[in-house]
Amino acid sequence: MYKRHITIYITIFSIILTTFFSNIYAQPTSVVETTTEATTEEPSVINNYADSSKVLNIDARGAILIDANTGVTIYEKNSHEKLYPASITKIMTAYLACKYGKFDDTLTASHNAIYGIGQGSSIIGIQEGEQISFLDGLYGIMMESANEVCMMVAEHIDGTVEKFVERMNKQAQDWGCKDTHFNNPHGFHDVNHYTTPYDMSLIAYNAIKDENFSKIWGTVDHTIPATNKNPQRFLHNKDKMLKPTSDYYYQYAIGGKTGFHDDAKNTLVTCAEKDGVKLISVVMKANGYNQAYTDSKTLLDYGFSVYKDNKVYTGGTYTDKIPVYQTYLSEDYNVGELNVTVAGDVSAKLPSFVSAKDVKTKAVINYSKDNNDKKIYAPIKEGDKIGTMEFTYKDKTIAAADITASNTVEAKSDKQLAEMKLINNVKSFLHMILNALIFIIPVVIIIIILLVVRNNINKKKKKKRRKKSSSHNSTKRHSSNSGSGSKTRSSSSSRARSADELRLQKRRREMQRSMEERRRRSESSDRPPIRRRRQ
Repeated sequence: MYKRHITIYITIFSIILTTFFSNIYAQPTSVVETTTEATTEEPSVINNYADSSKVLNIDARGAILIDANTGVTIYEKNSHEKLYPASITKIMTAYLACKYGKFDDTLTASHNAIYGIGQGSSIIGIQEGEQISFLDGLYGIMMESANEVCMMVAEHIDGTVEKFVERMNKQAQDWGCKDTHFNNPHGFHDVNHYTTPYDMSLIAYNAIKDENFSKIWGTVDHTIPATNKNPQRFLHNKDKMLKPTSDYYYQYAIGGKTGFHDDAKNTLVTCAEKDGVKLISVVMKANGYNQAYTDSKTLLDYGFSVYKDNKVYTGGTYTDKIPVYQTYLSEDYNVGELNVTVAGDVSAKLPSFVSAKDVKTKAVINYSKDNNDKKIYAPIKEGDKIGTMEFTYKDKTIAAADITASNTVEAKSDKQLAEMKLINNVKSFLHMILNALIFIIPVVIIIIILLVVRNNINKKKKKKRRKKSSSHNSTKRHSSNSGSGSKTRSSSSSRARSADELRLQKRRREMQRSMEERRRRSESSDRPPIRRRRQ
């Protein structure tokens, strides 16, 4: 009985110790994340821009489908929810490698590149000190998801992995990724390493614009030659949608990248093209690779189904006239006018929710490359291509058509050009004279106006001075008269006497004039003067 109790006590004590030490050495992060995944997932936010009433059967937590030419979103599910990307991170890494690296450089594996990656990382078995070409390294990254090669590329471009990661985050911000933060170049799990389906679609949308990147991520098989430490390696793309022998092969797929770790689950980015329509699908946190491929195919098939041919241009609608030049003695002469047009109708594939009215046109004329004056030179024949009419939606080209000449403009002979030169010289001379007259005549008119105004001002000044002088003299006379009259006003008799004297003086002057006149008459006559009888 005693032994039995001892056994029970030992068992209980063992259980307590096991539980205690398990709590000490367990990974609390995993527990928290597992709990979060199970309890905090919110209802899905789904938008179908082609048909709002239709919901696709997408099992993955996050997904998005966009037009690879315009960036227009067609379908999305929780596209702005932060999720772990896993190895689709390498899309950014490979793009930056294509942009800033040199394909003929040599990558050398450092100790940090080999041993600085997480346990269980996807690798191609590079050893410390091993060397491979930069280009072969990119194939290893995109096809076999080699984490150690991501480290080698990061160190080769920026010296340290940390600086390269800074470059990754900077590029993501420049592309408009608002909910993305990278903490390593390969995507191995880190709680501070996350993105969203939408941001991931932006990254893929911009990355495929690089031709070298597009070629690498669409390659199915590649061989890395023998190195200083290993024989040749045969690489096979992990994306089963690219492999014709796979059950998940998708005939329109032209590139893609897979990803997986326990916290991210399965992630997949795929680019597909059909009948001139190019799409990008992103699937994140799918329950198994089977579901990731199935969801991607569902998105892509639906996307291609909503595109229709739309007539975006009617032939002959656009017309323009362009002067045509010919060079003679280092000078250009206008030798004619060219009528240009886009002759035929133009159609483009657009999603059902985009109208042809939303498409804009832009005429791009092919001017001579060796001149900055934007000129077209003779001879031009009818039907010659003069430029390109671009049809754009959201500033992205969705179709193009040739702008052609509707008439012929022949080149002139030297004699004709010499005559044109003479005529141009005469015109230039007359034009110069006309310009001079245009300048001189207003100046002369202005001068005349100024002289007239000045003359009028002077006249007014003289008149004003005379008026002022007259007023001054009048004032003086008035002042003098006022002074002398003050004495005469004392006596009325004096005033009367003065008046009588003035009248008498006047009478005397009149009599003297009369007498002098009679005398002159008598002197001029032979008759004796007639004496007037006194009254």
